[in-house]
Amino acid sequence: MSKLLELREKRDKLAEEIKRFAEKANDEKQEWSNEDQSNYERCNADYDANATALEAEEKRAAVGARATEIHDRHEADRREKRKIGRDDFRPAPAAGLGESREVTEKDRGLALRGWYFSDKRTITDEEMDACQRMGVNPYASEFGFNLCTSEQVNEARAAFVGKVNTRALSTHIGASGGFTYGDAFVNSLEMAMLHFGGMRQVADIIRTDSGNTLAYPTANDTSNTGEIIAESTEVSTADPSFGGVNLYAHKYSSKMVKVPVELLEDSAFNIPVILGGMLGERLGRITNTHFTTGDGAAKPRGITTMSTLGKTTAGATAITMDEVIDLIHSVDIAYRTAGCSFMFKDTTLQLLRKLKDGQGQYLWSAGTQAGEVDRIWGFPYTINNDMPAATSGLKSMLFGQLNKYKIREVRAIRLRRLVERYAEVDQEGFVAFARYDGVLVDAGVAPVKHMLQA
Repeated sequence: MSKLLELREKRDKLAEEIKRFAEKANDEKQEWSNEDQSNYERCNADYDANATALEAEEKRAAVGARATEIHDRHEADRREKRKIGRDDFRPAPAAGLGESREVTEKDRGLALRGWYFSDKRTITDEEMDACQRMGVNPYASEFGFNLCTSEQVNEARAAFVGKVNTRALSTHIGASGGFTYGDAFVNSLEMAMLHFGGMRQVADIIRTDSGNTLAYPTANDTSNTGEIIAESTEVSTADPSFGGVNLYAHKYSSKMVKVPVELLEDSAFNIPVILGGMLGERLGRITNTHFTTGDGAAKPRGITTMSTLGKTTAGATAITMDEVIDLIHSVDIAYRTAGCSFMFKDTTLQLLRKLKDGQGQYLWSAGTQAGEVDRIWGFPYTINNDMPAATSGLKSMLFGQLNKYKIREVRAIRLRRLVERYAEVDQEGFVAFARYDGVLVDAGVAPVKHMLQA
């Protein structure tokens, strides 16, 4: 029996009991005792308490049903208007809910806060309105949300990298405000993942609404040339080499994050930032490792794993200036244009900073002008501490078009709350689930080369 039905049956029984007491009180032939008066008052108190609980449960059921209806309609719309890699579509406002305006950052924050406090206090009208506008059931154990679109996160990344290189990082990045599109949770999650590692700072990020296998086609026509022919001569055929790679959606979890109730309750408005930072860093760590060195066995294929040998060093733990030059020129000149960069570990940078050319000038140069980045032999670099060290047999350095590495992320992330599991220590557990994959798209000309230590 549902709780709503149980409360309604209890209300009817109490109403009948109150009616019997009233009839007895009005019947002059029956004596009204002190015990009757006490029972009558108890019955009325029980009825009032039941009425309050019933009203709350009916409201809860109505919100849940309405949220399900809105969610189902939005999902149907998304299926109709889904676009791979971007999502300009915004669900239309639901009629009858006062949703005449676009969902805002404040709405998302209020909905998340309402979801968290739904089992601790009465949800405010403002929180309930935000939940309804977003199609969120605040009484569910799971809170679903979307990350920013591909265009927004790539715009954010470009601004992020620029500001990091000029030592002036701001919490609001993106000239058109694209990065602040999501609520504080999404904002914090994105920032935490961008801060950690380095792959998300250079790779091309593709975000899709579903986790279906995504085929990424390639075509290699570099071996074909045109021809010179005589008049009225039939032309030859030269087909390009077509190929492709598949991007899957491997499931990741942040592992459990245990948070003291006092911290959450005393920092109500900061809940999104607190959780976003924690979960974002955890997901950022594991995925950056896999995007860098993953072997493709039930995980992404890392960029170092899929890169092509460009230069083998003479020393097991040393790198020379000539070897860096050889690595640069191992990449086809078609790729060795604007957009090429290095990637290596911080300890490798320490080695490179000591290298000098024939005139005693250091290869490493600091960005001295505003907006200018530090460079090695004229090319920018990204520090990624998941890269192997400059040690015998390891791939210590990458060079080339690093944005040929594609990171596939399913936009929908699920946040689950576990209330009872850590109740004895007055903590609550949170865990996020997300799906990712990564692959280096190589049409056959090896856009990314690695340096191998002897």
